[in-house]
Amino acid sequence: MSVSIKINKGFKKLFSHQKALLTALLLGVLFFCLNCEEHFLGYGPQPCYFEETEFEPLLNILGILRPGSTDSLSLSFVYVEQSLPATSSDEEDTLDVSDADVTLYSTNEFGSTDSLKMIYTDPDTVFSTYTYRSNDFNPEASKVYGLSCRREDYPELTAETVVPQVPQILDGSVQSTEDSFSFTIIRDELAVVYDVSVQLGDRKYDQRVRRPESDDISISFRINTTDGNTAAITVTAYDQNLSEYLAYNVGIKPNTYRADYSTVENGYGCFGSINILIANVEL
Repeated sequence: MSVSIKINKGFKKLFSHQKALLTALLLGVLFFCLNCEEHFLGYGPQPCYFEETEFEPLLNILGILRPGSTDSLSLSFVYVEQSLPATSSDEEDTLDVSDADVTLYSTNEFGSTDSLKMIYTDPDTVFSTYTYRSNDFNPEASKVYGLSCRREDYPELTAETVVPQVPQILDGSVQSTEDSFSFTIIRDELAVVYDVSVQLGDRKYDQRVRRPESDDISISFRINTTDGNTAAITVTAYDQNLSEYLAYNVGIKPNTYRADYSTVENGYGCFGSINILIANVEL
């Protein structure tokens, strides 16, 4: 009987401690709520209303300079959209912009500025999207290109990119065994991220790597080299702007604030450049 009484007293003591802890916790939450601004109650760090701010129309772009052309049109392009108020309900509004003045600028060897107007292409061409391109334009490695996008009632959007070098594989660095394949890419200060693809027979292996702070870039794949005798290698080097764009988290996380991301001035979006190496290596 005495044992039973001690157990009951122990439960009562434990319950009293839990009750006191719960009471303190509830008082703490109540104190926090009473001392916070009303629009933050229960909504985490995100306000529960839209602040009244004046809408500023800005252009939104995605521009990529890259080598190559198709049907006499450069593979380099600039896609242009207009921005709309978040509360806009006009179903007639479209984002695509077909009447912008899109111009590329570069400085030549004599110090003067060259300009190149990009023309609007619609889906009736070989390309499936509305973009601005230029006949036979081919970007040069290590060259600085500026971009200007103008449209009536919008501020001029400007941006700049430096084209990376064509990726180079270090001589003598290619190594292969029955289950591995490796090589080294020579470091380029203008490239930050590399996409590496190896096609061997019917199998394709992909890898994305970031340039290290120093030294060249070591690439290694665990692959079955018996699938073929020739490895088709494609290495794509991204400039600083596109490297940041690829790494930026575009996912939506409720109740969190995310600052606007952009590599352009007076607008939204990204303007960057890439360079590509395509090579075949005998195993």
